[in-house]
Amino acid sequence: MADDMIRNAIRWTKALPYLHKILWFNFHYLPFKQAIKLPILLYKPKLIRCKGKITLKGEIRFGMIHLGFFIVPNFPNRGIVWNVRGNVVFDTYCIVGNDSVFDVGEKGTLTFGENFVTSASVKINCYKEITFGHHVGLSWGCSFLDTDFHQSKVINADGSISVSKGYAPIRIGNYNWIAMNTTTMKGTITPDYCIVGANSTLLKDYSNLPQRCFIVGNPAVLKKENIYVELQNDEMNYE
Repeated sequence: MADDMIRNAIRWTKALPYLHKILWFNFHYLPFKQAIKLPILLYKPKLIRCKGKITLKGEIRFGMIHLGFFIVPNFPNRGIVWNVRGNVVFDTYCIVGNDSVFDVGEKGTLTFGENFVTSASVKINCYKEITFGHHVGLSWGCSFLDTDFHQSKVINADGSISVSKGYAPIRIGNYNWIAMNTTTMKGTITPDYCIVGANSTLLKDYSNLPQRCFIVGNPAVLKKENIYVELQNDEMNYE
């Protein structure tokens, strides 16, 4: 609890230069009784579109959502880009690091479960539905796209034409750990306690796989079962 208070105090100090945007953002999106507690803190925000709706679940408290704060020096200290016309749902604690982008279309719904954490440079393009379960962790450089941004027409060898709908929901299970530089495409569904290896591409429904599995590759395939990451106890000890 003390560590959380110290971290919140440090982030609040860093956020002070953007207080006018933080105040506007909270009162623009939230009911007065929620906004007055300043539950959403922003760092270096680039507010392109601020339409749609934000919904907060659970107990509303100061600084429960941190967006854009500098965490990883591998990426520019550019804060958060907010380009939202649809719906964004936060369930209690959420941290999104530096150099990240939220792009939500008018008919899109982006949902974060409890205790969502990503280090840096997450790029989310949500034009239909992207849902992260509870206790999901992402490493840096991860991208999520539930749309192709166009309806693809593929001409087959026999001359017939296949038309792709071009979008499908993404649903990330509870207690997932997704390693760095992964790309998650439309139609992806993962089971609970799933580990995704670095530089992987996810592009299908993996929900038929057992919980506590490890998938990796381009495209990702099952590599190991009966394994999961304990995100609450992952400190490295360099000897």
